[in-house]
Amino acid sequence: MNQEKIGKFILKLRKDKKMTQQELADKLNVTDRAVSHWENGRSIPDVALFKPICEIFGISVNELISGEKLSKEKLIKQSDENIINTLKDSDKHKRKSKSIIVILTIGIVILLIAILIGIKNKYPKIDLFNFTIQQADPEKPYKLEKQITINNRTIYYYGIDFAFFCDKNEKCYQIVDALKHNQITIDEFHSYLNKQVEYDNYKSISMWDGGTTIYKKSGKEIIFCNTLEGNKDIYIGSEKMEEELKGNYCGHESNQEKTFIRTYYIISAVDDNEEDYIDVTLRQFQGTPEIVKIDKSANIVVGRNYEFTFRTYIKYDDTTKNIFENSTILKIEETNKTGLEQINQAINVNDK
Repeated sequence: MNQEKIGKFILKLRKDKKMTQQELADKLNVTDRAVSHWENGRSIPDVALFKPICEIFGISVNELISGEKLSKEKLIKQSDENIINTLKDSDKHKRKSKSIIVILTIGIVILLIAILIGIKNKYPKIDLFNFTIQQADPEKPYKLEKQITINNRTIYYYGIDFAFFCDKNEKCYQIVDALKHNQITIDEFHSYLNKQVEYDNYKSISMWDGGTTIYKKSGKEIIFCNTLEGNKDIYIGSEKMEEELKGNYCGHESNQEKTFIRTYYIISAVDDNEEDYIDVTLRQFQGTPEIVKIDKSANIVVGRNYEFTFRTYIKYDDTTKNIFENSTILKIEETNKTGLEQINQAINVNDK
């Protein structure tokens, strides 16, 4: 269809009818500007308007499409041509539509790739090299704060504002954000801590509650829960966090945790070249000396009395050796108490 020819044809038909653009527009429920665009060849009427226009001007649709009045012979011929041209235009439009769809599809794929690359650059995988924390204001009371729950494990902060995972390039990411964006997994964090223990950068203490481990380094502590009840929460905090929580972690409540205290006199302390422990010979008041293993970090001094605070979850015979092998040492404090003043509490066993 020739837009310009159709436009001139409509203009001639309108003038022959002595109609204004506005009058034609009113009959067709369009604006006079639309009529002007047709007549100037800038556009053609919508297909839905073909029949009303033909009825107004007393012409056929073929004549409107042809842009001229046709004789009967020419009308038949032009009708065939218009049908063929319409089919050609339809096929051309289909090919054009397919091309547009292909171009749009390629564009969308490119956009998605760009977005994925952007996300990868913004949230890269972390090769954990260092773990650090930012202490909270020491002038304010510390409180336990829930940070995130992921894979049924809840992470808590105590006495800190932030915790960071850092890579070899010293680029650091907040632990909560890094876990949210799958930059690192909790298992990878756990493996990192275990390796640090092997390298003697951290100390670890295993609790008798199913497998909970406390990792300690100057200024910070991390508790990885693994209780018989299935609690696998993680606690990250400042130094002495475990002591200050008083057993209120890993699903336990402080008033549920039973402890007991025994006083021992240190006879000797020998480094047996094991990684973390020393052989300590000690005895209770009027008791028999026993050799036990104690963490080197306890800084035991020979010739002094110490109060040991224990926690246990299993029953055993009340001997010094059994206590040290089957209980968790929570605290070691030097004491001036002597003789009958020394503490010799009964073993309190917590429920598993």
